Parts: sequence; C-alpha cells; structure tokens
Amino acid sequence: MACASSGRHWPPPAGHFLAIITERHAQRSVLLLQGELDAASQDRLRRAIRTVQDHHSTQVVVLDLSALRFTDCAGLSAMIWAHKHLARHGRELVLTGIQPLVRRLLNLTGLNTYLHLSSLETPLVTQVEACRRQDGRTEESGPVQVQG
Repeated sequence: MACASSGRHWPPPAGHFLAIITERHAQRSVLLLQGELDAASQDRLRRAIRTVQDHHSTQVVVLDLSALRFTDCAGLSAMIWAHKHLARHGRELVLTGIQPLVRRLLNLTGLNTYLHLSSLETPLVTQVEACRRQDGRTEESGPVQVQG
C-alpha cells in the first residue's frame, strides 16, 4: 500500500528497514535489532547507542541480534564503532542471539575474537551476569522499562 503524499510504502522494503527496541534492566540496556543492518540503516544503530549512553547509566549494552535477518560490512562497522565508543566511556558491548549467518560472518572476519559474543543457548540474564562475575562485579536484575 503506497502513501500518496510521500511515495513511501508500508511496510518499508526489507533492505532499508531496521527497528531497534530498547529495554533497560538495572545496569544493562538491551537493544533488540529487527530487520537488516546495512549501509542504509547503520546510522540508526549509532544513534541508538548514543541515546543509551546519554540517557541510561548502564554499564553493559546488549545487542540482541535474534531478529536481525541480515548484516553486511557496514553493519559490522557499526558494531565495531559501538564496541569502541562504549569502551571509551567505560562500558561494555555484548552481542547475543546471533543467527548462524551473522555468526559465520563474524567468524570469517575474525570479529568473533574482538567483539564480546554470547552463546545462543544461554538465557540473556545468565550471560550478562556471567560477564559481570568474570570482572569481579555483580548486578541486580530489576523491572523492565521499555524505552521508545
């Protein structure tokens, strides 16, 4: 169905669509990426990371990639930027829910050893708490607040 005034279609074409849902859990923020992370959508992820940094006092930012259908080198670049940007501010980026095609791309590029990847089998709360324990820190889980 086309919108006559704007010429845009809904839903947007798959290659140009990335939705990011942000949830806050105590000392971590979770960004659920849905759709495709590519050159057309990488700036949306960068803005979301900056927003979390500016408005949440979280130590860990989790990118949940369980609904990410596709990424390319531009998407990988945005993930590397997020990792470096958060590290400069004393925060940690954790990738979870990594689908097989995305995991393969991370493995082929060697980013699986650079970025912090979690396993698919372990629940998110357990993964993040395990990361904190490795660093000698613990955190409390709290109520979920969905941020738009």
